[in-house]
Formats: sequence, structure tokens, C-alpha cells
Amino acid sequence: MVNVLNPELLVIGGELAAAGPVVLDPIRSGIERYSVAAASASVRVIAGTLGDRAEVLGAAGLILACSAPALARLAER
Repeated sequence: MVNVLNPELLVIGGELAAAGPVVLDPIRSGIERYSVAAASASVRVIAGTLGDRAEVLGAAGLILACSAPALARLAER
């Protein structure tokens, strides 16, 4: 994923995030070992902080992001 997308930040969420360094350190090691050096040097791996609310907050954010343009189009009619 790091080689293809070249992200700046990789957020691990849910129960995996709660494990902390037990999970995050091996992920970082795997990225360093198997990714292109330039890509692996630029990515940060962190634990998500939203916990059990991540899915609900993500869905709410998507609805808000999509509803404003849709409402604007309706208002133009």
C-alpha cells in the first residue's frame, strides 16, 4: 500500500490501535523492510484516537461533505 499510494500518514484504528506499540512497531518495521525507501521514509504510522466512534463519525462526515453540494444544487433549481 505504501509503494502504490505513498501516504504521509497511516492511521491504525479499532482494536489494533488499542494494542499500541505491540502492533504499530511491527507495521513500521514491515514498511521499512518491504517498501521503497523514499516512500517508507515519508510515512508516519500512528494509532487512531476515535475509538469505537470512528465508523459513525466517518459516516457523519461523509454525509455532511456530500449534503452541502447536493443542497446547493437543489437551491439553484
